[in-house]
Amino acid sequence: GVLTAVPASAASGTGTAYVLQGLPGVTADVSVDGRTVATGVAAKTVVGPLRLSAGRHVVALTSKGTRLVSASVSVAAGASVDVLGHWAAEAPTRPLMVALPDNLSPVGAGKARVVVTHGIAGPPADIRVNGKVLFRSVANGESLSVVVPAGTYRVAAVATLGGKTLLP
Repeated sequence: GVLTAVPASAASGTGTAYVLQGLPGVTADVSVDGRTVATGVAAKTVVGPLRLSAGRHVVALTSKGTRLVSASVSVAAGASVDVLGHWAAEAPTRPLMVALPDNLSPVGAGKARVVVTHGIAGPPADIRVNGKVLFRSVANGESLSVVVPAGTYRVAAVATLGGKTLLP
């Protein structure tokens, strides 16, 4: 699980991208439009913020010179997007990449937005916050958000089938 905080505004004509390297067991290089932006990125690492011109960009993860996965990602002016590289649930040796737009709308005083993205190669999971289910049956590659009181929370991902904790 990854939590990111993003600026509420971006320069005119540009957007922001965060690349989440969610491929356990792999050290990857991250490129945007063929230009390397980070090398030797371990799993569970966020690369960014990357300021990109508004429009379509190709984001790729490579390892030892071999392209693992890439995706065409649309970035809007003033917007932010998370790009997650993760293993497919049904084939845990096949990498996938998904672009997930960030909600940058303001939240009230004393509030925070929690974003949960399931990037673990495995079955759907319930997301428990402080022991209570906040999101049910979140699929691999799916992202959800909710506004909560500002504070510190304990988060766990528990497989919907079999009840195995995926993320303590």
